[in-house]
Amino acid sequence: MIKLDLIDQKILYFLDLNARETASSLAKKLKIPKQTINFRINRLTKNKIIKGYYALINTSLIGMFFTKIFIKFRELTPRRKEEILQYFATITGIGQVLLMEGKYDVQLFFLGKENNAVAELMRKIYSFCGNDIREKEIMSVENLYKFNLKTFYKEKDYSITLIKAERQDYKIDELSWMVLQQIANNARISVLEIAKKLGISAQLAQYHLRKLIKDKVILGFSISLNYELINRYPYHLTFQVNDHNIIPKLITFFQYDKYSIFATKKIGNYDCSTEIIVENNDELRNFINKIMDKFADKINELDVMLIYKEYKLELFPI
Repeated sequence: MIKLDLIDQKILYFLDLNARETASSLAKKLKIPKQTINFRINRLTKNKIIKGYYALINTSLIGMFFTKIFIKFRELTPRRKEEILQYFATITGIGQVLLMEGKYDVQLFFLGKENNAVAELMRKIYSFCGNDIREKEIMSVENLYKFNLKTFYKEKDYSITLIKAERQDYKIDELSWMVLQQIANNARISVLEIAKKLGISAQLAQYHLRKLIKDKVILGFSISLNYELINRYPYHLTFQVNDHNIIPKLITFFQYDKYSIFATKKIGNYDCSTEIIVENNDELRNFINKIMDKFADKINELDVMLIYKEYKLELFPI
């Protein structure tokens, strides 16, 4: 377990807001030397607190949509479970594999073009481990919300990034697509590195990156953290409501609460969900109590699942 001081907390806060922010810019905001910023970021990375940097991509703009798949296994040997998880991690389109404790054992986050992509995915899964699955739940993600990280340090910024599952006619050119692939799961890669990898000029790489941002294909840049190393634990809370008018109010509640980092509006058995980061069970209970104080009469069902391992994270698995 590693303890973060205030400088570390501020760096993580601002990198979560914009993972491409330069050390010089951070140095001005924090009023400390640029060398200290670079040293701290390198140390956070070396200690595996920062797992990576990613772009927030408006996937529906390029004709791709997210699906969440929850799976409950039958009783498995550790070896068989590991085989299944390794298989899930190899499937194109699966960007996240989460191991959970609670109603389900695994959550898969899948990015595909059409409904038949999900059907093809399920055929692959059942072909490999259908006899090992006791229960499953498939839900289309209507809206995905990313909130700024407020768990460690907070300024008066309650930013929200919304990715909506709406079909659009945007056409992405081949070179922009190549630049997007380079930066999607490596958001701090330099323009010079992108240019070198693609065999183009830095000016051309910069042009296409700016175009992706201007056209809102890229909505922002953020970080992925190893919470367990800093005494924080992620939970996935799913809600089934009896009044859909309450969903925007729930999302707003998540946005301003310090523990929520993501939320989804879904089509399926559950109507919305949030991922939260807490330090202990007391914080988890306090979060749930606050929700119930405000919305208990509108919530039919609430399931709480501990995310105890992120087996795979690749937010643009194409």
